[in-house]
Amino acid sequence: MNFLKVAELRYILFSIILLIVVSGCTNSVDFKRLVFSKCKILIDGKLFSGTYEKTDLNNHLIIGKVKKGILIKTEEFINPNEVARLKVFNSCGKGFEKIFTSEGDLSWEGNFENYKRVGIWRFYTKDSIYKIEY
Repeated sequence: MNFLKVAELRYILFSIILLIVVSGCTNSVDFKRLVFSKCKILIDGKLFSGTYEKTDLNNHLIIGKVKKGILIKTEEFINPNEVARLKVFNSCGKGFEKIFTSEGDLSWEGNFENYKRVGIWRFYTKDSIYKIEY
């Protein structure tokens, strides 16, 4: 009987430690804790690496991925598993963006600079692709 108590105690202790390790590895922080300064993202005065979550005015979840203080990617979700917008950054305010329909089909794609569309953007319909110059 004593052996069962020890085994149960080990199991409980192992489960608690595993939960702490797994939750500590996610490194997702509240958006309000981050400071955006000249294209660098800081937390507590240091360059941030990890992910952040925020909701926009339409109540869509936005998840951003940051590496060494530089924004790498943002994903905007309409629903928990439905991406509405994907932005991949190659430098400050510059990158490539894809916008999806509510059905999950690609609707728009193109480059952006200073968070504004530039160059040729492609607009997809059921049977056509339109190219629009910005």
